[in-house]
Amino acid sequence: MQKYSTLPIGEKIKLIRNAKGLSQENVAKAVNSSESTLSRIEQGQAECSTEMLTAIKEYLSIKNAPLFEHELKIYEDQLWVLNDLTNARRLTDAKDMQKSMFTITELPFERDLSILYSMINVRLLLWEQDLDTGEEELNNVEQYIEDASSDAKHLYYRSRGVIASHRGDLKVALKHYLQVINLQTDNLKADAPLYNNIGTIYRKLGKLFHAIRYHERALWECAHDRTHMLKPYINTALCECYALVGEFDNVMKMAEEALSHANGINDKMSIGNALSCKGGIYSRIGNHEEALMLYNQSLPCYEKDSPEYLICILNKAKCLNKMKNYSESKELIKQGMLLAEGNEMHILLFKTQLHSMTLNDSQSVDYIESVAIPYFKVRDVSSRAVALDCCDTLESHYKKKGSQKKAMAIAVVARDIYKEMMYGVPDTEST
Repeated sequence: MQKYSTLPIGEKIKLIRNAKGLSQENVAKAVNSSESTLSRIEQGQAECSTEMLTAIKEYLSIKNAPLFEHELKIYEDQLWVLNDLTNARRLTDAKDMQKSMFTITELPFERDLSILYSMINVRLLLWEQDLDTGEEELNNVEQYIEDASSDAKHLYYRSRGVIASHRGDLKVALKHYLQVINLQTDNLKADAPLYNNIGTIYRKLGKLFHAIRYHERALWECAHDRTHMLKPYINTALCECYALVGEFDNVMKMAEEALSHANGINDKMSIGNALSCKGGIYSRIGNHEEALMLYNQSLPCYEKDSPEYLICILNKAKCLNKMKNYSESKELIKQGMLLAEGNEMHILLFKTQLHSMTLNDSQSVDYIESVAIPYFKVRDVSSRAVALDCCDTLESHYKKKGSQKKAMAIAVVARDIYKEMMYGVPDTEST
């Protein structure tokens, strides 16, 4: 496929006219010319004057369309400006520019640039959370995408990945994101957001080592920019991953970096996540007083009843329980369950924590073993970590009771959950 169409101007006029279902007679009459003259222009037997070309473009509603090679080069340069505006989330400027560039879709002989325009437009739609319209536009070009430019394919598969991820189809999203990595071009490269998205999906799929690999690459991609908005999120994600695999040596340093970056961009959510991450580290090493202080600092950073707020309350309750402050811990759990009403997973988290405080009651032991562990072990990495904690709780309980056989059985379950948390659930699909 040629980058720019080298068709004669007359043939371009003919193709546009036919695409719009207009006869030579109608066009000729509209521009005060004869049908024979228009026919000769379309066949390349006569020159098309500037005045007539302007009139024809006006009648065909392609007044600003790029028809000549130098115009197409300018148009392509403008496309990349539009792409940059979209990526920078300057959506008002991008939408104004996008409207002025729409006429490329009226040129049937410029399919490559038309598809590229459509793909940038889809990116704009996705920033506006208009997934349905974005998907419809992707479907419209699907039959042409394999013959399109690498730039267009890059944007196409990336947008497919975004839509699939938003709709919870993680394996499809991962497939498309990995396709993007193989479509690096002079204009488009795999970047920090892409690698971070891949890392996040691997975490949700329970493939922790894959997640670490891609989160680290995301951090490397934005290393040159101290103000990169993603930095605190990536650092926090890596902290969680490293903590889950037991690599505590550098976890606290990364948590401090995440907090520093979050403060630097003054992002409350990022600050809360970084503080909560530090709290989780202190909790894991047994310093529950320090962890509790950090969780208290992170709470005001979140909206009440948000998932982050609820998890922070849960973590506070766990710390208080470890510190033997059972009454305040139960009060927090009660508060959390009220806020979590209607959210099955969060309700189960609070119920599990409540039952972990009353293990002398056989009903609590049965709840953790038959409800909590089966529920959390089949979800994402964070949920599997909850299942592992449940296993540790039960194993310790059974050992104290002298039930070594039951303790060993729980240890086997924990081993399987850990393997799935590191490498994912085995399947026949290659990722």
